[in-house]
Amino acid sequence: MIARRALLATTLAAPASAQIINRPMRWVVPFPPGGAADAIARIWAEAVTTRTGQAIVVDNRGGANGLLGVQAVLQAPPDGSTLGILSIPFFTALPMMMANPPYDPARDLVPIIRLVTSTVLCCVTAERARERGWADFRALVNAAKQPGARLVKGSAGNASAAHLLIATIARIWADAVTTRTGQAIVIDNRGGANGLLGVQAVLQAPPDGSTLGVLSIPFFTALPMMMANPPYDPVRDLVPIIRLVTSTVLCCVTAERARERGWTDFRGVINAAKRPGGRVVKGSAGNGSAAHLLIATIATRSGANIEHVAYRGGAPALTDLLGGQIDMVFDFMPALMPHVASGRLVPLAVGSNARSPLLPEVPGLGEFADLNLGDLDMQSWNALTAPRGTPPEVQRAIADGVLRSADVPGLADRLRASGLVLATSAGPAETVALIAADAPRWAEMVRLSGARIE
Repeated sequence: MIARRALLATTLAAPASAQIINRPMRWVVPFPPGGAADAIARIWAEAVTTRTGQAIVVDNRGGANGLLGVQAVLQAPPDGSTLGILSIPFFTALPMMMANPPYDPARDLVPIIRLVTSTVLCCVTAERARERGWADFRALVNAAKQPGARLVKGSAGNASAAHLLIATIARIWADAVTTRTGQAIVIDNRGGANGLLGVQAVLQAPPDGSTLGVLSIPFFTALPMMMANPPYDPVRDLVPIIRLVTSTVLCCVTAERARERGWTDFRGVINAAKRPGGRVVKGSAGNGSAAHLLIATIATRSGANIEHVAYRGGAPALTDLLGGQIDMVFDFMPALMPHVASGRLVPLAVGSNARSPLLPEVPGLGEFADLNLGDLDMQSWNALTAPRGTPPEVQRAIADGVLRSADVPGLADRLRASGLVLATSAGPAETVALIAADAPRWAEMVRLSGARIE
């Protein structure tokens, strides 16, 4: 049996005296969010934080067969603040398969402690087993040894970047739909180019309902608005079928910074940034991100002096927040909630107009009319989306299947645990109407932010 092991690893020069609670730690996962390596990191990070109080940020660095993640570990200071969650192939098989491996695992990496073991599972469909008479694995292999015989086997392939939130939505809903309807669903992560590679995969698929995208509202509104020559027209090329969830961003400061500055609530922070010489430094996941658009809109409408720092992803922004390099972040809830629960972060506001049912004690932006924010509503949502030309009866069948699955036991709780609210629309017509209603709000945020994506 081949067992894969995941280990915490750091660079060779890391001193033995490094203390786990001295500063925020970054755990680098060399694969995109939503997969097994990401789950290992997040489950263990939560356990370590619970027991030790150590702040840990999970930083997904997928790409190049995991080498981008390894590189992030190799280039980190050897002080114990950056660790990799690396499986055994990174220490053995991967360098062996390369003509010029970019690192020497024995020289450059220090495996510290094993976290988990896992293995792969060989499966065939029940239908194929009956057709071929495969009663067990031995029979299958013996069949493939016969003259002229052949087996076609699939694997997961190379990892590609995907946003944690969207990957989570897709997998949780896919489980529910399969449970209720028996429909087989394959999740295909197509990250890259600000999500445009995933949109392209949907656009190029046959319009028969077999390929659907899990797209958030910015794909129908803000993203094309930020591009000089958008490669698709959301109204012409995409068919939104049914909304699955809603979500919003959360504004947080560290408990330490709140004490230092006397910030007791969101209004206090904004008013402090409006005073002569006042300034608040806020971070976001990047230029054109939902948090960036919201930050720019809040600054313009309220007259606050807010300096925006665009990071390459939410993880480095969170690392700098916990380390005191910036004052505040807006980000989606899953990344922030463990630190809110530990007391390291203080939630001040949610980006939606109304309070979120996930954090009913935290005010929504609708409560800050005195700051000219009373009608601001940055609530994102995701919809199952088909390519142009998908027949209405196929659209309706898909929507019906989702609606029949909405009450599968545990669905709402699983979504809630990931910072998401179960919120289906009635079908294609209502989903199109929701986009039309939201578009002006997103257009204003794009205009005020001046964000552009090449």
